[in-house]
Amino acid sequence: MAAAPKPVSVAVARARFGAWVQRTLEAARDRGLTDRQIAKATGVGTSTFHRWRIGDWKELPEVRRVEAFAVGLQVDVDPAWKALGIGGASAPVATPELPLPPEVRTILRALADPNVSSAQKAVIREMLTMLADRAESISPRRTRSTTDEAAG
Repeated sequence: MAAAPKPVSVAVARARFGAWVQRTLEAARDRGLTDRQIAKATGVGTSTFHRWRIGDWKELPEVRRVEAFAVGLQVDVDPAWKALGIGGASAPVATPELPLPPEVRTILRALADPNVSSAQKAVIREMLTMLADRAESISPRRTRSTTDEAAG
């Protein structure tokens, strides 16, 4: 079993992680990718990965973004974790989203789908707003009736 990496200072983490990002970007460019194509492949914006490259960040980069960057460019993410001083194979795992009912996933997909018209999206949002308002108006009544029953 490998020993856990020693904690590193923020300045060291910035320099090491910046060097990893630089090497990763150079490898991607050697394969003919532009910054725009890199952003599209990884889901990480150009300004974000350039800030990483030059060490312009105050808090550790988000786990999901670092993973998306590595996966999108088909490189091993462990060196990034090591550079940040948070371990290789024991690197943090992104917290999974809570499971959503299929109906909610369908609505979210429709709202994110560029093929769904803005008018349809407006209708969905309006319906969600009405449902949320209704839920808020029902909740206090439930609380009062529960309180009344408990007192009686």
